[in-house]
Amino acid sequence: MDEIISVYPEEKKIILHPYQSKIMRSKARFLALIAGTGGGKTFTGPIWLQQEIVKHPTGAFMMVAPVTKIFESKTLPALLEYLDKIGAEYEYKEQKGEIRLDSGGKIFVRSADKPETLEGPTLHAVWADEAGQMKRKVFKVLKKRVGFFRGRILFTTTPYSRNWLYKDFYKKWKDGNKNYFCVQFSSIANPHYSREEYEDRKKDLSPEEFAMEYDGQFVEKRGLVYKEFTEDMIIEPFAVPLDWRMIAGIDWGYNHPFVFSLWAVDGETDINYNCGEYYRREKSLAEHALEIKNLVGDRSVSAYYDPENPQAAEDLKEELNRISCFNVFLNPAQREGKTWVNDGIRYIKSLMWQGKYKVFNTCKHNIDEKKTYHWLTRPDGVDYMDKPVMKDDDVQAAERYCLYSEKRTALQFYMV
Repeated sequence: MDEIISVYPEEKKIILHPYQSKIMRSKARFLALIAGTGGGKTFTGPIWLQQEIVKHPTGAFMMVAPVTKIFESKTLPALLEYLDKIGAEYEYKEQKGEIRLDSGGKIFVRSADKPETLEGPTLHAVWADEAGQMKRKVFKVLKKRVGFFRGRILFTTTPYSRNWLYKDFYKKWKDGNKNYFCVQFSSIANPHYSREEYEDRKKDLSPEEFAMEYDGQFVEKRGLVYKEFTEDMIIEPFAVPLDWRMIAGIDWGYNHPFVFSLWAVDGETDINYNCGEYYRREKSLAEHALEIKNLVGDRSVSAYYDPENPQAAEDLKEELNRISCFNVFLNPAQREGKTWVNDGIRYIKSLMWQGKYKVFNTCKHNIDEKKTYHWLTRPDGVDYMDKPVMKDDDVQAAERYCLYSEKRTALQFYMV
């Protein structure tokens, strides 16, 4: 049965369906409205945020969308439309990314493309739309921002994979953590969503895709490249013995992340441990060099880089030498031939099958990418091509440069 929820000002009323109402009533600090497309997720976000504003009229709040495109076309318009609907007095300062409320409060409106840009304000509450597309770091930053006031966060999203939202949020709720609360529902929980459309899409999509996109359920992403990657491969960090070989992979980037993926190889067992990672956007090579030096310490490291940008390698070497970091040896990755990417993937899969692949739980970007990295679908949507989707794969590229090049270098050495 629908429940009438009062929103500010008091004379305004709006009817929410039961699943939306559960979120409005929950007292948990961290909430997630996880639903099928068209289920009313984004519609609920502004209502919940306004409920928090009523509690703290002069406070600071934030609205977040995963990327600028969603921010501009969906999330921000939904918030402004709602404020207009309830007759709220406000001024939107686009250049500053702020909505100034007549009550004295302020809503920061942000895109989470670069999680570090969310740092700064001390907040009473946050609404994050389509959170399943955000990086794990966004949740970490937002929790810090609401920490002082013990504020609240609402995530509204469709599940896109079993990523951090599943592991770090949904499972905590399932395990009984009272700080977390989730509501899941399908598209047709919204009485305005077409049942006919729902049934048509069920015929068009695979069961896995339909369960995520229209029923709001977490399922393993279809077509994952590394289906072999399991939770038992994620381990607690330990002090790497001094006699272990250290190797690394570098994937160049500026707007795309620059990645330095650090690995330790146990010479007795041949187990490869991803023991460190550096992942940054919009930083200079000088800044990267300093962070690499801090990450590797005094250990000698053979680092394999993407050979398509040899000048970047020369420039990075110069920056490392400038700060007296002479123990990182740069080598072009072995990536000849059209099948190089798939050959590298097959080799990494073989390490997983043999139990020779481990990742420290601090290497969050590698873990996140492993759970979303997938094969390109053929035009008929039924089968897969022998080609991974080149998106959110920066750590995977650095990993291949490192592990597969090291293997090929070793083979060449023994063949001489």
